[in-house]
Amino acid sequence: MDFLHNRPRMMLSALCLTGMAMLAPGVPATAQDAPLLNGCSTYVDRTADDADRTLSWDYAIETNPERCIKIRVGQTVTFDGDLKSHPIDAQGGNAANPFKGAESSTPTFSFDKAGVFGFVCIYHEEMQGAVWVVG
Repeated sequence: MDFLHNRPRMMLSALCLTGMAMLAPGVPATAQDAPLLNGCSTYVDRTADDADRTLSWDYAIETNPERCIKIRVGQTVTFDGDLKSHPIDAQGGNAANPFKGAESSTPTFSFDKAGVFGFVCIYHEEMQGAVWVVG
């Protein structure tokens, strides 16, 4: 009986000793932890109401820090560039990605759910990034 009673405590001790943490899938360890996707580990914060959320969509996006952008639910991101030469599609992240199949649609995307949503140029895979949407 003592073994069964102490089992949760032993499991917690084992987790502490191994350095493992018990987190829900997909939940960052802390609120400050950014999701890792498409080379993004830090995100430019564009959550302010008056923030510019327009990305220059050309080859320079590969090194532009704003290819990793953080916004709030209900906000939009606009891609300023030639979407015929650089069609956008989803690449990784949460389901219901607004970039999915967007290659010929408008360059402005709305985000009505929290999550992380990856994007890529379907012709040039180095043109990629992610939008981290927070509640």
